[in-house]
Amino acid sequence: MTRQGRGAAVFEEKLLQRSGSSAVVEFRVPPESPYFDGHFPECKILSAAAQVAIILRLAGCYLTGGRAASGIKKLKFTKIIQPGVPIRLELAWDQNAGTLSFKMLATEGGCRYASGSMTMGGRG
Repeated sequence: MTRQGRGAAVFEEKLLQRSGSSAVVEFRVPPESPYFDGHFPECKILSAAAQVAIILRLAGCYLTGGRAASGIKKLKFTKIIQPGVPIRLELAWDQNAGTLSFKMLATEGGCRYASGSMTMGGRG
């Protein structure tokens, strides 16, 4: 599925696996995505803010029912994401604790791009 925004594809996603409290989604962000605007013309990278936006959007679609983040427990960005790179997003939702945990990994080789957890509040 392609998510649209401001006339351009924001990102493309494919649900790989889903259970009651977890989901695995593969996605990629094309070079023309507005998520790359301003970061940086000569060497585009996906900003941390864009990564969090994608995580929250996909978690809302598949697990959290659109709840908004109310706090960040832990975030770690370890590798730059460039346009078109396929990413495996592993999401885990603890509804009782209101905590969403995630890992963003390379689809091949498994290197970690980002990981962390956020507390989720009311519906956004």
